[in-house]
Amino acid sequence: QRRPDPVPLQMTERMRESLVRWATESGISPSALNVMVACERDFAYKYLLRLREPGEIEESMDVSTFGSILHEALEHLFKNKLSKPLRVEDFDAALQALDSELGRAIAKNYNPTLVEEGENRLLHRMIRATARKMLKSERAEIDHGAERTLISLEEVIEARFDGSGAFAEGILLRGTADRLEREEGILTVVDYKSGNVQEKDVVLRGADLGEALDAGTHPKALQLLVYSSIGLQKFQEHTARAAIRSGKNAYAGALAFQWQKQDRIEPAHVDEFIAWLDA
Repeated sequence: QRRPDPVPLQMTERMRESLVRWATESGISPSALNVMVACERDFAYKYLLRLREPGEIEESMDVSTFGSILHEALEHLFKNKLSKPLRVEDFDAALQALDSELGRAIAKNYNPTLVEEGENRLLHRMIRATARKMLKSERAEIDHGAERTLISLEEVIEARFDGSGAFAEGILLRGTADRLEREEGILTVVDYKSGNVQEKDVVLRGADLGEALDAGTHPKALQLLVYSSIGLQKFQEHTARAAIRSGKNAYAGALAFQWQKQDRIEPAHVDEFIAWLDA
């Protein structure tokens, strides 16, 4: 039997008010923006009507827990390296300290006694292997002459942009930067992903940025565009980059957002992006 067509989504006044608050006060996160582009109904339910699935007690580590532990360990391994050029020795020290930092992160996010057997033990080993690959990959980059200085770790960054109509007080973009750094003098926002990310995932194609974004097929590219736009505005830079370091594709290095074969975002690109978002 054919499933009935869903009733068209009707924007109520309450939903419109929620939309304005989200865009101008709460701040637009990359994840929420991707939901909006992918499915307006899903976005309305989650972010305008605040409907959520009931919480469940987990007995095994899921993907989000995996990522949280990885992020936590990487943050603590480098928290004392801010404002200093990264050296090969820093990564050697991080590799030596990795097991203890993973243990600390697991104890903070999860019951450590349940990691000693079964599926959780396997996931623990996978997190360790992923972190080691990421550290060794970046160590090789530094060893080959890359110049990189850390600015901050796990920092909430935000910036306000001109909007119109109901959004005239300004469109607020907000996100958590796993790492802010300068690479060869260029401000770069880095996001860690434990999964497999390929270069094609962060590249937008076509002459019109809005059309490329409307397709909704490159959520990671949109996320990086948000980050680089915030970085450009917040730090009043003339150019910025945003990149993903992938756990399962670690040796590909930092996969930077690209559009029109450029991996650096300039004010004109941000203006075009914000105009699309405002519309």
